[in-house]
Amino acid sequence: MTVLRNHDFKNDWNPDIYVRYRDNEQIFIQAMGYDTLVAHAKKRNQAFFSVLFGE
Repeated sequence: MTVLRNHDFKNDWNPDIYVRYRDNEQIFIQAMGYDTLVAHAKKRNQAFFSVLFGE
C-alpha cells in the first residue's frame, strides 16, 4: 500500500482498488490484489453464464 501511495495512487471509493490517471498518456491505471480480481471476474461472468446455460 505504501508503494502505491508513494506513486500517487488513490483509493477513494473502494478500499481494495487503487487508481491513478496519467494525464500525459491519457491512461487510467487500476491496481488490485489477485483475490479482488477473481471476485470481480466471478461477478461479471455470472450473468453471462446464466444466460448461456439457461440457469
